[in-house]
Amino acid sequence: MGKSYDAYRSEMKRWFNGFRFAKNDKTTVYNPISVALTLYNKEPSGFSATWATTGRPSMLMNYLKREEMLAVTPERMEDVDESEFDVADLRNLTPTAMLFQSGYLTVKDYNKGKESFVLGVPDEEVRRDLCTLMAGVAANKTDVWAASLGKKLLGAKWDVVV
Repeated sequence: MGKSYDAYRSEMKRWFNGFRFAKNDKTTVYNPISVALTLYNKEPSGFSATWATTGRPSMLMNYLKREEMLAVTPERMEDVDESEFDVADLRNLTPTAMLFQSGYLTVKDYNKGKESFVLGVPDEEVRRDLCTLMAGVAANKTDVWAASLGKKLLGAKWDVVV
């Protein structure tokens, strides 16, 4: 495995544990399919994002292309009212509701005094897929293009400017 048991568990948690569904319960939940795929992997020390292949709804891509998705800051959204999660009226669907209902946002905290939520990206796996989605939307390209761009940027050699 190449890692201690505790280090492996910590990395597994960072990648796949972050979904929280209740405002009064701080318990987070692992994505079971991603955990199973990781444990099944022949190289268990390597973690990878399987979210896009196991959970991304195709309607999300179409929706994000039509909406002002880049105005959303998904890492930490504060003072979110519960009504913003509503998807009952599809004519008034917001990016917050769409991202929350599709699993790209989760409850991070709840402010009783303001009766509002703090939302954020659940874990590393979802963060990587959301970055790919947003890059594709920003460039008006496919998520395959965005993933390819990300790999190219990670492998690039940048000149250091002093």
